Amino acid sequence: MNNGSPLLPNANIPSRIMLDEVEVRQESNELLIAGKTVRLKPKVMAVLMQLIEARGGVVTKSQLLDRVWPNMAVTESAITEAIHDIRRALSDDAKDPRFVQTIFRRGYRMVASISLPDRTPTEPPTAERVRPRIAVICFRSLSPDLDDEFFCEGLCEELINSLGRNRHVEVVARTSTLEASADETDTRIIADRLGASHLVTGTFRRNAKRIRVIAHLIDGVSGTQIWSDVYNHGVEDMIAVQDDIARQIGAAVTPQLDLDREWTSRYTPDLEAFREFSKGRYFWKQDNANPDRPMAHYDKAMQIDPEFAAPYAGMVECYNTLGVFHLMPQAEARDGSIRNAEQALFLEPDSPESLFAFGYSQFYMRWNWRTAEAAFEKCLSINPNHVLAHAFLSLLYCPLRRQSESQAHAKKATQLDPFSPLNWWLHALQCHYHRDFENCLFAAEQGLELRPEDVLLRWAQADSLVRLHRKSIALKKVTELDARTNGFPLFHACACLLYTILDRPGDAHRVEKQLQCGRGEDAEDPFVCSLVAIAHGQADRALDLLECAERERDAVLWIIACEPYFDLLRGNERYVRLLRRLRLDA
Repeated sequence: MNNGSPLLPNANIPSRIMLDEVEVRQESNELLIAGKTVRLKPKVMAVLMQLIEARGGVVTKSQLLDRVWPNMAVTESAITEAIHDIRRALSDDAKDPRFVQTIFRRGYRMVASISLPDRTPTEPPTAERVRPRIAVICFRSLSPDLDDEFFCEGLCEELINSLGRNRHVEVVARTSTLEASADETDTRIIADRLGASHLVTGTFRRNAKRIRVIAHLIDGVSGTQIWSDVYNHGVEDMIAVQDDIARQIGAAVTPQLDLDREWTSRYTPDLEAFREFSKGRYFWKQDNANPDRPMAHYDKAMQIDPEFAAPYAGMVECYNTLGVFHLMPQAEARDGSIRNAEQALFLEPDSPESLFAFGYSQFYMRWNWRTAEAAFEKCLSINPNHVLAHAFLSLLYCPLRRQSESQAHAKKATQLDPFSPLNWWLHALQCHYHRDFENCLFAAEQGLELRPEDVLLRWAQADSLVRLHRKSIALKKVTELDARTNGFPLFHACACLLYTILDRPGDAHRVEKQLQCGRGEDAEDPFVCSLVAIAHGQADRALDLLECAERERDAVLWIIACEPYFDLLRGNERYVRLLRRLRLDA
C-alpha cells in the first residue's frame, strides 16, 4: 500500500489507470476526462490512489490520515475537503455516486470500474526501472556528546557523495531521507516513501578511547538485511578513519549492487574544523534564506584548517543567496562568492562540491554561461546524482533557450530529492521561466506541503494563480505574500507587480512607497525598482534601471532574458542591445 507520499508515484500499480472512461495519471496528478485535463492537488491525488488501491474495499478515515498525512496534525476535515475535490473533478454526486461512495461512520470506497492496463509486452525495460536507488539514513548516535550528531551527519553526507559518484545507481539526497525517516522506524515504509530499492543505515558510538560504527544494507522491499559490518577505531583517528569507513561501506555495498568502486575523500583531518563545517551545513539546510549562521561556522572551519575545501564551497551558496535576494550589496556578495569559489576549486579541483560552487559563482556572479555549464557538467560527470548541479543547470538553460534540456535536469533533480522545498522552488522557477504556469503551480504546491510558510514558494504559487486567471484565490495569495516579504525586497516588488496585474492600484502604490523607489534615476536597488517601473508600464525607466543594474553586475540580471515580467520590453532596441551585451541574444 502507498504510505502517503504525495511526491512519488506508487510503484505497485501502473501510472495510468482507468476509472470507467476517466484516465488517472498518477505521476502528473492529472485526470483525463473526455479529452480535457483536470489537475488535482497532490494530497487529493494521494487520497484517490488509496481508494483505487483498495479495489472497491472500504478505506477508513483513520487509514487515510495515516497514509496521506503521516506525522501531520490534521483533522478529518482535510479528508472531507479532498473527497469533495475528487467528486467535483469527476462531476460525481455524493447522493448517487458513480465513483466515490461514502460509507456512513466508516470511510469511503471506489465504486467505479477500475482498469489497470498491462504494459505492452514488447516494451523493453528502461534503465530507470532497473537502476538501484539507494537512500542513506543518518546513522544513529549512541554517544552522550551532542556534537557526535554532527559527526553522524558528516558520515552520512560522505556516504551519499561516495555512492553518488557511480552512474549506475540513483542516490536519494539528504533532505529527502531526513524528511521521509522522521519519526519512522519501519525501513519498508521509509523505502516506499523514497522509492528506494536499498537503504544504508547504522549506529555510531564513542567513548573515551574508541569509536564503533555498525553499518547495515537493507532491502527496501522486504526490509531484510543484506549485509552488515562493524568498524572499531581509536578515538584519536576519528576524522582520519571517516574516509576509510566510507570506503569500506562503499566497497561492501558495491558487490551487492554490482557497482563500480571509486571513492575520494574531501574531509579535513582536524576534528574541530569538521565539526564546524558540519554545523554550518546543518544550519544551512535548516534555513537557507538566512545564511548568517552557517557562514559563521564555515568561517570558523576555514580558520582552523585553511586547506579544507568544503567550507569555501559552502560559502559560495551563502554569498550567492545574499546577492540573488538583494540582502547584501552586489559588489560584496560577488567578491565573496568568486573568492571562495576559486579557493575551493584550487584546493580540490576534482571535488563535485568545488565544481558546483565554481559553476554557481560563474553563472550568477560572472555571467560566464559556458564556463558555468562546463563546471556543472564536469560535476555531474563525477557525481551524476548531484542534485543542485542538476537544478541549477536547469535554470542556466532557461536564458539560453534550451527548454528540453532545462526540463530534463529539473525532473532529475526532483526525482533525486523529492522532499526538498528548495528543490521544488527551483523546479517551479524554471517552469515559470518557460511560461508553464500549471506546472509551476504544481511544483509550488508540492513544496508548500513540506514548508507552508516559505516565501519563495508562496511567490511561485501566487504568481501562477495570477497567470492562470484564478483571480479571487490569486488576490488572497498575493495579499498573504505581501505580508511576508518585508525582508525580501525582490519579492516585495513582485507583489507590487502582481497587484497591478490584478487591478489593485492602491495596494501596488502602497508597496511601491515601502520600497522607496521614487521617481529619480539614483534608486538604491535598481533591479528591484525596475520591477516597479514595469508595473507602471514605464519601459524607458525600467531600462534605465536595468542598465544601472548591469553596471552593478546584479546577480539576477540574467533573468530578463526569460522572466515573463519583462515581456513589456520585448522588441525594444535598448532591451535587445542589453541582451547582446549579456551574451543572451542567441
